[in-house]
Amino acid sequence: MESDEYRRKRRMLYKIPFGVSASILGAFIAFVFINPYAAIIVGNIIILLVVYNSFINLPASIYGLRKIKRTIKEEYFEEIEDKYKNIYHIVLVPAYKEDKEELYEKKVISVRKSMISDSISVVFVLEENDPTAHEIVTKLGKKYENVFMIIHPPEEGIVRGKSSAMAYAGKLIGAARYGREPYFPERSSIFTVEENMKTYRALKKLMAGKEVVIHDTDIDYWF
Repeated sequence: MESDEYRRKRRMLYKIPFGVSASILGAFIAFVFINPYAAIIVGNIIILLVVYNSFINLPASIYGLRKIKRTIKEEYFEEIEDKYKNIYHIVLVPAYKEDKEELYEKKVISVRKSMISDSISVVFVLEENDPTAHEIVTKLGKKYENVFMIIHPPEEGIVRGKSSAMAYAGKLIGAARYGREPYFPERSSIFTVEENMKTYRALKKLMAGKEVVIHDTDIDYWF
């Protein structure tokens, strides 16, 4: 955490440029009423300083923008290209009673536009009593690669909702990552067990021997 002394110095660095600018502007306004000729001189000095500052910073700004663009598109990705393949990303997307198919598809498309889309799976976390969502994700899974669903079954003593659904999804992914048997509550339907086992087996294969990063997102958040 920042110390009080560090915060005091940081605030001072913000105040100095503001104080200098305010003083010059104040002098200009005062001279307008007191001595118009002096105001013209001060105004010209301000203009010269602005032009000089722009002239000095423009080449550096152009170079910086070009460097950033080149780094993002070429140098940086080339540098990590061999390393990122050992990291697998899982994007968890909780959804409940979202009936618009295009909303699900936009989410998948936004993830697939990533430069590392070959190391990402999109996993929709759904409730067992939401058959429309099951149908939508099943259709997307046939259309796009690495799109899965984890269905949250009813759990005794657990309130149905986003938090409990995501917690259940995390347990199932953890089981797939570390070779444990997945957990199914007694009230799980056959459909839920079958679909979750499909996801379990697929993710187990995709994550094998890799580090894993899990992203907790909403269905209307675009990457």
